[in-house]
Amino acid sequence: MTSYKSLLIFIVVLAGLILFLVFGLGNRWEYPPGQAVAPEEPVQTDLKEKKQWKKNGYLIQALAKFDMTARVIIADRYRTDREADVSPMDLTVAWGPASDTAVLQQFDFYKLHRYYRYEWDDPGAPSSVVKSHTANMHMIGKDSYTDSKLTDVEAEDIVTIEGYLVEVSATDGWRWRSSLTRNDSGNGACELVLVESIKIKTP
Repeated sequence: MTSYKSLLIFIVVLAGLILFLVFGLGNRWEYPPGQAVAPEEPVQTDLKEKKQWKKNGYLIQALAKFDMTARVIIADRYRTDREADVSPMDLTVAWGPASDTAVLQQFDFYKLHRYYRYEWDDPGAPSSVVKSHTANMHMIGKDSYTDSKLTDVEAEDIVTIEGYLVEVSATDGWRWRSSLTRNDSGNGACELVLVESIKIKTP
């Protein structure tokens, strides 16, 4: 009986720890409330010329130029899915008014594989601001150095990224295409970003 109780206690504690790690990531706010720490909107511009790259046997084609400075809510690394062949890092980010701790602390953010979710209890919480000023972005390093820099990113860092929104394709017909708007949600709403350069500012 004692061993059964010990096992049950262990399972409960382990489940609590897993829930804390899954639902608590990205919710340890380092910046004081009252100020947007990444106030500028991402900048997306049309291409003047065709650009493409190859990585690990995949073709990467630019759809638009994309530059941003954003606050990182969650940084996740992936190794086992097909997408990890080209994009092993996801960054869930906030910018503009949503980069203010006063806004973010009203929500709980968490990841479900390559998607992010947020929840809130206060009916007055600015959910429309969070919807239009946060996103989960799949990051593709242009080279091994940029890939390495991306793995250094942690929650609460401020990142400045210059690169492109892209579509990735394979010879077997597989495709992965970036969203081209910040106002969408659901399947296909994530940005797929080819990162040419990244600067990281820690809290």
